[in-house]
Amino acid sequence: MLIPATLRSVLSIVRLRRRIRGPMRPSWDDRFETWATVLHHYAKRSLMLPLSAQRRAASGVMAARSRPDVRYERVIASRVKSEWFYPTGCDESCVLMYLHGGGYCLGSIDSHRDPVGRLCVAARVPGFVIDYRLAPEHP
Repeated sequence: MLIPATLRSVLSIVRLRRRIRGPMRPSWDDRFETWATVLHHYAKRSLMLPLSAQRRAASGVMAARSRPDVRYERVIASRVKSEWFYPTGCDESCVLMYLHGGGYCLGSIDSHRDPVGRLCVAARVPGFVIDYRLAPEHP
């Protein structure tokens, strides 16, 4: 399949770039930097692809990655699948509510598990993500 081969190629390029210039951000590991690089370049070209191809590509690129320092709790909030992210030692007096990108056509809780987990750990607050229905099937 094209996606794993593309990801391996981008990962190789990212690792080489990191050896030469260091990481793009100090807190990013090579896999997260690969994810960010692919999304950056994908966003520039995505309008040329049909939605079904974009969804297949996005599901291959944005595979769910759980963090060991975050506890996940799936809930139903007003009939909407949702998930809480609780980093170790978080301040529960605040909450980060995250609406994933994708123009309401792409993405899910699973596809954004790693970046939301990173945000929650960095901010030391719990996060709340809803898994809203995607257009155009659910306008």
